[in-house]
Amino acid sequence: MVWISLDLYLLRHGDVGKSLVSGGTSDMALTESAKKEIAIVARSIKTLNLQITAILTSPLKHATQTAKILSKALGMESKISVCNELAPEGSSAKLSEKLLRYPLNSSILIVGHKPYLSDLMYEIIYYENRHQMKRTSVMRKQAIAELSRGIFLKKAGFAKIRLVSLTPTMRGEIRWLMTPRILKLLQCSQR
Repeated sequence: MVWISLDLYLLRHGDVGKSLVSGGTSDMALTESAKKEIAIVARSIKTLNLQITAILTSPLKHATQTAKILSKALGMESKISVCNELAPEGSSAKLSEKLLRYPLNSSILIVGHKPYLSDLMYEIIYYENRHQMKRTSVMRKQAIAELSRGIFLKKAGFAKIRLVSLTPTMRGEIRWLMTPRILKLLQCSQR
């Protein structure tokens, strides 16, 4: 096991309205109100003075739109990378491999989806329980999905996780979790 100190920020994409596609994931654009909400959230994130090294985003349109709005507010347009590991069916193990490419004191912001981000948070913070879930990978994924329902990141919600290890699996702790409402209040208090 390699011990590190890497800050991982998780931002769930903005609202896409009602999906016309039933079942599966649809690659829809953000609504106009979601774009405005993400812009406010992005300005709030800027007031936190986080030293973000890179922004990784899911390849789906609403996530990349969210990441672009955020990166513009942070002055980091050239720091966005599309990351297939953040797609709804992506692999947290492959994400961990990708994170190993960054310096150990990095701060990486990822933009993704539900339930992927909730499942990822669960996997990272409840690493002690992994040894008890040494079943087939399908059973393990089902167990994680069931247990992670207690961790909910709203659309445009923001979380910070301090990673302490990336190998053999990601391990860490939640430092904070903010709803969009809290982020908007942060922006209002800065005026």
